[in-house]
Amino acid sequence: PFKITGLLADPPSNTHLKFRMLISYPSLQAAFGEEGFAWDNNNAFTYLLLANAGQYENFSYRLKSFNDRLHAEGKILNEQVIAQPVKNIHLHSHKSFELEQNGDADSVFLLLGVAILVIVIAVVNYINLSTATALDRAKEVGIRKVVGSSLSQLRAKFFTESFLINVISGILAFALVGVLLPGFTRVAGLPVDFFSWSDMTLYTIIISSVLISTILSSTFPAFILSKFQPTAILKGKFSRSKSGALLRKVLVVFLFSIAVFLLIQTATVKAN
Repeated sequence: PFKITGLLADPPSNTHLKFRMLISYPSLQAAFGEEGFAWDNNNAFTYLLLANAGQYENFSYRLKSFNDRLHAEGKILNEQVIAQPVKNIHLHSHKSFELEQNGDADSVFLLLGVAILVIVIAVVNYINLSTATALDRAKEVGIRKVVGSSLSQLRAKFFTESFLINVISGILAFALVGVLLPGFTRVAGLPVDFFSWSDMTLYTIIISSVLISTILSSTFPAFILSKFQPTAILKGKFSRSKSGALLRKVLVVFLFSIAVFLLIQTATVKAN
């Protein structure tokens, strides 16, 4: 009863609007009659492309007036005709008769927070190791200064060292993702194309993480150790520094606080 007028590729897995076929509205009217298309039916979804994002608020306001008119004319009783940005549907929409089960923004941000805390733990561990071996590094700095290294050269050395460690860690993380991803998607029940290596946002996040981690993890050796005078360093002054010991204690307490928080969070999720 229908004429095929076009073919298109399958919709991507990350869309809420999945379909096998599309039928025009006039064709449905011709097949099922006008009685199947009342204002209070929920079997039709309407999508509008606005000229610019600034028109959304005005459109929502005018839609409210239109909704009041439909109520006054008795075309709808308890229903509401509302607008909603497409980008908000998957994580922020939990309305009746959704096309499919949506995600939860709170869960996404919770997992994102856990990932950030894990990265913070790695950065703090690196700083802790730097402070724990600071005496040896301080002697190295002192000797380098004696043989003529400038402050900028020392800082560049520490930044380069930290950058290389973060880059190598990133490469290893990529390798682990490639190995573990098929098993993870199978256990989690995710679609095969859930993860895309061609997503430029992924690489932007990874590069930003490497740069931020490099800056955070290299700040202490680059700006603290490089400022010590050669004679003070070679005499072991840093080993008796109260500020160095205090920094290590603060970082250890901070690490344990994050670990306890993650344990409590894990126990809470498991209990629920």
